[in-house]
Amino acid sequence: MKAFGLIGSTAMVALTFSTLNLTFDTRPATAADNPAGAAIVVWDGTGAGWTNPTTSTIRPEATDVHGGDTALQFKFSGNGTWLGAGWNWLEFKKGAYGTDISRMHFLTFWVKSTGNVGDLQINLLSNGTVADTPEHHTDKVHLSDYCKDLHDGAWHQIKIPLTALKQPEGFDAQHVCEMQMGVYADKPVDGSYIFDGVEFQR
Repeated sequence: MKAFGLIGSTAMVALTFSTLNLTFDTRPATAADNPAGAAIVVWDGTGAGWTNPTTSTIRPEATDVHGGDTALQFKFSGNGTWLGAGWNWLEFKKGAYGTDISRMHFLTFWVKSTGNVGDLQINLLSNGTVADTPEHHTDKVHLSDYCKDLHDGAWHQIKIPLTALKQPEGFDAQHVCEMQMGVYADKPVDGSYIFDGVEFQR
């Protein structure tokens, strides 16, 4: 395999692509629908991302990977602020498009941290004709709840029950399109989280 709503303020909802720090891969996304298999891979090196603030980055990188050619790196620094990002495997295509996770039970991935990082939270986003409305976000979970050694600089496999990512009324589990993530920097941070092998499993 070549291979979050954590938005700091409601103002982010109205932002356009021109104000987001976007990185694109021109290859087509391959997880538009849910195949009838035991797992659905959603990180394959394709997609597009946003960060808030735009001093952070989220993009494919080939230097430190767990498997395949690329991993997904969220890099950030700051103090006293929210540092958020998202990776959309449909490249922000809006409407009835996405990955059907309605019969899946887990979100799994490999992750490692580098540098001085804070406690990362993640959630999922479902698609719709209007971008990023409140009902499109699952609850957030803390990765440290699923891996006590998360900050030791090694790769760790995380397996999160989808029941922990609680879906609000209006969430469309048949059209999931994005994994969002973020850190609240209550003290100075300067580092990254790197993801690989992101998939949904039964």
